[in-house]
Amino acid sequence: MDVTVIISVYRELEYVERCINSIINQTFQSFEFILIDDCGGDGAFEKARNITENSILADRSRYIVHQRNMGIAFSRNTGMAAATGEYMIYLDSDDFFEPNLLEEFYNAAIKQNADLVISDFIREMPGGVSVYAKDTFDQDLITEFADKERYIKEMLTSVKGCTPWNKMVKRELYLKNDVRFHDNMRDDLSVTPLLVWHATRIAFVHKALTHFVQYNTASGTFSFNHLPFVGNALVHLESFFKSKGMDYSDIFLRYKANTKRKILMHPKPEMTQGQMFGLFPEVDSAIKSGKRLEPKIQYQMVLKLASMRNKIFFRIYRRSLLILLKASSLVSQS
Repeated sequence: MDVTVIISVYRELEYVERCINSIINQTFQSFEFILIDDCGGDGAFEKARNITENSILADRSRYIVHQRNMGIAFSRNTGMAAATGEYMIYLDSDDFFEPNLLEEFYNAAIKQNADLVISDFIREMPGGVSVYAKDTFDQDLITEFADKERYIKEMLTSVKGCTPWNKMVKRELYLKNDVRFHDNMRDDLSVTPLLVWHATRIAFVHKALTHFVQYNTASGTFSFNHLPFVGNALVHLESFFKSKGMDYSDIFLRYKANTKRKILMHPKPEMTQGQMFGLFPEVDSAIKSGKRLEPKIQYQMVLKLASMRNKIFFRIYRRSLLILLKASSLVSQS
């Protein structure tokens, strides 16, 4: 087969049918499908398998069943080990593809002789709001180191996404460069910048072909418990890039600042305010020294107030800023 599509199912009973149907309905059909049961226990995998077995994918599908929940990194490595396609793409079981995604991706890969293809995507927000997210450069193809480095830097400053579901990758790019997912790291952050680094030809499809569902409250969202995974991924990346003679320490500091600001603006119930204020103390040190880590002054102020540990001023400012952002319809992107 030309392409392998890999989906790991962990719960998502409400959304998995739409996800699987988006694979079945692809206009490009020269692909194999690997469905992984990561033991969510809610019947989502069984539902997905039943739909697949009664579809045109029945003869091109394989099923991998874990004995216990192993996590997304292990599942993605399992799918990669079983894949036979020249290219691979992952999809989360609550998200879904446009019907022409594989056709557009494969055509771009062949036309440009690319080992990585990236498209734009759509954020599906609460209230039925769909937001177009540009994840591509303006050109159709990049091959120069300067362009690849610029894309990596934009991923590490959250301008571009690290997500794997809008990126089709030549399987040998993973294998030849020993790029794997790590269960103690944030999976997409630890992998995608390395794929961009190793790729020789990166093609862009200037269409939004993946729907990223952000209204699913059961989905694994970022929380205080994820912070060690982010930290480990940053250490992993910084070590890799230093070994290549590249100093991205300022970029990594900005990534930490961006992560801290998002948590401060949208706190999770498992975090105390003291824990949030204490995240990434190196960010506080940089802020106190006068370093500008956020391009928008209102977000720089969020970090500054947090570094001052002024709880009253922080709460007043945060509440006022959220009201302003909501009025400007920007709260979902803060």
